[in-house]
Order: sequence, then C-alpha cells, then structure tokens
Amino acid sequence: MWHLRTKQGTFWVIETPDTHKYVLGVDNDELGVYDEADQAAKEVYDQTTGHLAWDSESHVTAPQQVTSWSSGEPTNWQE
Repeated sequence: MWHLRTKQGTFWVIETPDTHKYVLGVDNDELGVYDEADQAAKEVYDQTTGHLAWDSESHVTAPQQVTSWSSGEPTNWQE
C-alpha cells in the first residue's frame, strides 16, 4: 500500500490479492482500478482521478510514480 496526503484528502493505492490489480482511492472512496500502480499515481499527477476537489484545483502537485508516495497505511486518514 502507498498513500499521499494532500489538503484534498489522502490518496491511496493498494494491490488486490485476487486479481493483482491496483485500486486508487481517496479517503473512504474508491476511484479506479489499474493494471499497474504507477497508472494510478499518474491519474493523481494528471488530476484525472474523478475526485473533483483534487482534479479542479489549480495549484497542486503530486509525484508521477507511486514509489515516490509514502509506503504503508497512513496512521490518521482524515488529517
């Protein structure tokens, strides 16, 4: 699992154990499923996640690769 804290919420990427695909979400919402974890990170980078608060923000940045996110589960999801 990887996560990225932003003012618009905590984005996360997890691998599904059954299909080995990667799920992108923010806080308690799932946003999409991808073949590669970096595809999910790129959606965040490109602001094409489907999460309006993030996608419509004009002054945000995020890494293109999920390996640049924090690994593991975040301790306080809503902070």
